[in-house]
This record gives sequence, C-alpha cells and structure tokens, in this order.
Amino acid sequence: MSVQKRIDRYLHETLDALEEDNFEIFENERFDDAVFPAVAVKVKSVGIGSQELVFVFATFARLTEGKLDDFLDDAYEYARGSRKVNLPPGVANTLWVYAVALAEEASDNAVEGVQESLRVQGFGYAAFPVVYDAGADEVYFFRGGGGLLGGRGIGQVADLAKKYLDLH
Repeated sequence: MSVQKRIDRYLHETLDALEEDNFEIFENERFDDAVFPAVAVKVKSVGIGSQELVFVFATFARLTEGKLDDFLDDAYEYARGSRKVNLPPGVANTLWVYAVALAEEASDNAVEGVQESLRVQGFGYAAFPVVYDAGADEVYFFRGGGGLLGGRGIGQVADLAKKYLDLH
C-alpha cells in the first residue's frame, strides 16, 4: 500500500472513531496561510467547568522537527482562536490540543521530540504533537511524565491519544 493511501486510511479511520464519540468534524479548515485537512472538536462538561478537546490534522511529505514545531504552534493558535467555550483556559476550563502530523516520512528528531516532551503547555491548556509516520505505519506521541498538568492529567491526555490516534 502506498504511503498516501496509508495516510488517507489512517485519517479516515481516526475521524470515524472521533465522530463515533460525538466529536464535531470540520474539513479543510483555513488558518492563516494553512489549510488543515480535518479538525475534530468536542466540549465536555467536567464538574463546574469544561474540557475542550481539539484534534488538528496536517499532511507532510517529509516531517522535520522544525516543521512539527511550526505546525504545533499553528494548531494551538487555531484551537485557541476558535474555542467553543467562551471562558479562558484554566483549572475549570481546560483546552487540550492534539496536533496530528500525517507524514509520508518523519525524521528521527521529530519522532524523538514528540515522545520526550510537550512543547506548548500552561495553566489549563496544552498542545500535544502526534506523528503518524506512514512510511513506518507507526504513531508516536508523548506518553506521560508530569509537567504543568501533573502526572495524572498527562496520563489522561496520553490515554485519549492512545484511544483515538493509536488505532493499531
């Protein structure tokens, strides 16, 4: 199977899983000079606040760490600017953004970077880079380890990434 067909299959299966769990799916979303092939959004009530989950997808021929960093920044800015919740991110209103890079090929540095640390995080929000390397047919993401969200919060975020994005 060609790498492009793997990317198409992965995106389709992932969007199906998200839609099945009541995510709103948007296709060909424009942000600045970029067009994201798909975005999935879900807002859940959590106690007295909310949890907003946003999955932003982009495609790359050869994904480098620099391209991944730029995409992560764009995905976070897109999600922050198009929030469904009117309150700012904080303890009671979290914003979790998954920047999913669909790559025909991913550099070792890009893959290592997503597994080792988060790149954008603060009080009540975080953006998590995810790489689907179609050449290897593997998904890579941060699987835990503290940070501003704490070990339990990061574990929940990693569990969601595994549930929706690691479909093998």
